[in-house]
Amino acid sequence: MPVFRAATDLVEVDVSVLDGRRRPVRDLTAADFTILEDGQPRPLETFTFVDLPDRELSRDAAWTSEIPPDVVTNRAMAQEGRLVVILMDRTIPVGQPTNTAREVATAAVNELGPGDMAALISTSGGVPQNFTADRARLLRAINQRDWSTAPSGEAQQIEAGIHAGFDAAFTPLTDGRCLCGLCVPETITRVAEALQDVPRRRKSLLFIGSDFIVQAGPQPQQGELGCGQKLEDAREKMFAALDRSGVVVHGLDPSGLETVGSPTADGRWAVRGPARMQTMQQALQRQNNVHVVPDHTGGRTITNTNAPQAQVPAIVSESASYYLLGFRPSDADPARPIRSIEVKVNRRNVEVRSRRQFSTPMPATDGPTASPIDRALDGLLPTAQLPLAVNLSAFATPGAVRPTVVASVDLDAFAPTDDATTRRTPIDVTVAAFDATGRPRASARQTIDLEWPTATAAATRARPEALTRLALDPGDYEIRVAVENTSSQQASSVFSYVTVPAFASLPLSLSTIVIDAPRPTNHVPREALQDLLPVAPTTARAFRRAGGPVAAFFRIYQGTRRDDDLQQAAVRVRIVDAQDRTVRDEGLTLAASAFGDARAADCRIGLPIAQLPPGDYLLRLEVAVGERLAGRAMRFSVE
Repeated sequence: MPVFRAATDLVEVDVSVLDGRRRPVRDLTAADFTILEDGQPRPLETFTFVDLPDRELSRDAAWTSEIPPDVVTNRAMAQEGRLVVILMDRTIPVGQPTNTAREVATAAVNELGPGDMAALISTSGGVPQNFTADRARLLRAINQRDWSTAPSGEAQQIEAGIHAGFDAAFTPLTDGRCLCGLCVPETITRVAEALQDVPRRRKSLLFIGSDFIVQAGPQPQQGELGCGQKLEDAREKMFAALDRSGVVVHGLDPSGLETVGSPTADGRWAVRGPARMQTMQQALQRQNNVHVVPDHTGGRTITNTNAPQAQVPAIVSESASYYLLGFRPSDADPARPIRSIEVKVNRRNVEVRSRRQFSTPMPATDGPTASPIDRALDGLLPTAQLPLAVNLSAFATPGAVRPTVVASVDLDAFAPTDDATTRRTPIDVTVAAFDATGRPRASARQTIDLEWPTATAAATRARPEALTRLALDPGDYEIRVAVENTSSQQASSVFSYVTVPAFASLPLSLSTIVIDAPRPTNHVPREALQDLLPVAPTTARAFRRAGGPVAAFFRIYQGTRRDDDLQQAAVRVRIVDAQDRTVRDEGLTLAASAFGDARAADCRIGLPIAQLPPGDYLLRLEVAVGERLAGRAMRFSVE
């Protein structure tokens, strides 16, 4: 049976098989599987067993896992792995449950393996963090926001006592922030639809919340909003999307062990009578509601515990091994666009999870279609048809208010093959910036006509790197880069993130560290950064000891739009190895006059590559101006 490689006419099904203790079953063969399309068996044409590596528990220094590379590639897209969506629901109560919710999300990030990616979303609005393998960025997104929007348990009990006997009580259905409770199934539906066509990966969603409204129930006449039918429609659409995508939903309630009311000094309950009974029923109903979607998808539900985060490793390990199956549909009849899938396994006492439906390809239309570069740019995940690497850096723009973000893009993968009839490659490069809400903020597109040396001279040729710049306000951005060979229509993309400091107003800030090209590099266009930097940033981070000098460059700012007195700056430069041993530690002082009218000073630091043994290293920069401190760090390696 051939190893799975997706083909346009094959339907891919990723299948998880668990034993009675919910552990992956790893010894199945293609002969053990049967696939049914609309109840009829289909021949299994491709089969691959995927056994993901364990998360890396390195004995190296903490920085090797905590500080991500500043050059991002799309290589992970060519690997198998997990996609984990962490959904922070609007029903997270205030107080300790909010802290528990963060601990659950943190535990999920800490369980990610080498090829895994995660995203953080919320039903109370926005996508705090799109898919990334950068654990530090995920953890920062988890901890920088207050996720609680639901009232505490005590507040709910008080409210129940106040409204006992009244018909028009405030309910989650009448909450204008999520009218009828529709925001939750609609969010899950969008996730499932976005992940439906992502190949080669197991997909899961961790629902972190204390309730899930699955039906409206009887409502008083004055509060009727038509929620019943709206919820039913949204629920059915959500289940259908989950069936087509194969996303497994797990529910984790951060509320902890619940008590109904609290005893007073005389041993009675503060909440008594009908209100206490109503509160008990509501608590049980909420817990039952959290079960609904996980039960439909085969996931776990964790309730009534003060430590739901302790169950996260077991949840993540369920998808540590899985199978990729491929079959051809029986026909392409457009009259049957949605068809059922059932996967059976010749093994007793196991649980089989896979998507239950698939969509047949729609016939081509005469309307306009997106170009390869636009598809690569707009996808949920980067396109890895060819490998790409990008480095992002942020600098204050001389004479302008908005800072500049520089994207250095390695184009070497677009080199023609040795037997190509032409040594010229027409290339389009698009760079787009999106803010934390997903709104586009800036973009740039350039066309490059690259001429490559002959095959015999390829070993010594200069590597091409495209330089693109965007003007952006201070803030956090996702930067998407897509590159297309317009002749062959091969397109790839890579997604990264950048934080742009407020260089104008901060009394002390640092640019990103960049590396001046240590090897023959063909920067295009050459003049792109002449008014901004004295160096041309490169994506190179691995250097040969005999490869020549390597220099790091950064810029120190003392508020480019401020008018307070300039001060001298003390700079400390440290290089540590993977065991956190210091191999270089030196300091330098920049006089206040070095900052000039622009209130900025350049620093160029030579890296002692020739004196360093092969291995991984971290460059740490610390700058002190008066009592203010700022720092940057950058990884590099010596070969």
